[in-house]
Amino acid sequence: MDFPRNIIWEKCITPEGKEYDIGRPAPFSLEDSELAPLSSARPAAAGHRRGAHGANMDAGQLNPLASGPPFSIGVNWRVAHAGAWDEWKPTSADVNRTARIPRYNLYKYGTSGDNWTYMLQFSNADTYRYRFRDAEGDTYTVDTWRNGDHYLRYNSDAPTIVNVSGS
Repeated sequence: MDFPRNIIWEKCITPEGKEYDIGRPAPFSLEDSELAPLSSARPAAAGHRRGAHGANMDAGQLNPLASGPPFSIGVNWRVAHAGAWDEWKPTSADVNRTARIPRYNLYKYGTSGDNWTYMLQFSNADTYRYRFRDAEGDTYTVDTWRNGDHYLRYNSDAPTIVNVSGS
């Protein structure tokens, strides 16, 4: 099986100033979503992200559809250095119940010519603005407007995910 080709990637910047990409399965068009009125003319900067089709949006406004209570939970999601995109792992019962993430996959992603070294894939069962913190202290935000698979490509000197929070 090949990695899904229908992923729409968005460039983002952590609050710490590091670039990363988030991906969602197509068809996802910001213009087709309920979030289109939230777009602005600002360039993407720390704490902001560039939306689908180049729309700029304030990350502080993006998740009006969050349906669960806020949470923060410690995890120890280590990189599977020999992993592949289809080697999902179940989360603990506590993470599944609290964060509504039933499975994840974190693996060494980079190949010759790629900008990113690591890929975190996760499936959500509730809509949230998720924040994933790695062992280096960088925080990657992924807004989920629908349930299903989401993708995060990033670089880190300490890529283990140690905390997941949501609001």
